Amino acid sequence: MTLLMGPGEPQHDSREEKYFHIIRNTLKRPQQVYPAIAPEGTDRTRRHWRCADREICNGRCTADQDPDNIHITRDGTGDHQHNVGVEGHVKKAVNALKRRAQEEPDATPSQVLRTTIGGVHSEEILLMLSERNALKRNVNRVQNGTRPPNPTSMRGVDLPMNYTMTKRGEVFIHDSGAEDEERVLIFSTQEKVRHLSASGTLFCDGTFKTAPTQFALLFTVHGVVLGYPVPLVYALTMRKREQTYR
Repeated sequence: MTLLMGPGEPQHDSREEKYFHIIRNTLKRPQQVYPAIAPEGTDRTRRHWRCADREICNGRCTADQDPDNIHITRDGTGDHQHNVGVEGHVKKAVNALKRRAQEEPDATPSQVLRTTIGGVHSEEILLMLSERNALKRNVNRVQNGTRPPNPTSMRGVDLPMNYTMTKRGEVFIHDSGAEDEERVLIFSTQEKVRHLSASGTLFCDGTFKTAPTQFALLFTVHGVVLGYPVPLVYALTMRKREQTYR
């Protein structure tokens, strides 16, 4: 039996998770019950819940708002005995996706999908789920909500060591320093530099429109590898001066 949330569902913080688990374990028939968007009337000390299948079921309950001191004040789910519909399973899968995204903020969207949606084998449920790219965007939104906001300027910002290394332990961010007023970040590895040195032709380009807001310019250097142009070095600069290019 699964507790599901409807439109306007709250964020999955630990406090809300505790509340949902208590409700699920307390109701007579908790499957497919979700919280109302807001408590009815002016009473802000209680939260109202009802069955998601409104057309066939009128099951509902009222519980205290505080998850640390909760009890069901009215349980009208005694006749709430129907099975969870396909829509309920879809919501369950999406909620599992969001929980995993929050629990694993460093996992890629593909990894989160594989460990959650990858376990769904019902064709009916899969057909009702959003497209894969939309689910990935959903994962990104949840993960971004757990991260600190981006700085408005890179001055004085130190990069954590784990963000400057590849998974193989190679340094790939070369930083001119947090106190440098004309700070430059260069993205490349020793392997890429070797390819660059071996290339007889280099292609360089700079763009302003696609650079992050903290920087003025994104500069790229391509070399020829096995007969094909390949991007080997990226650089972000805070100035557009000729001296910076040099």
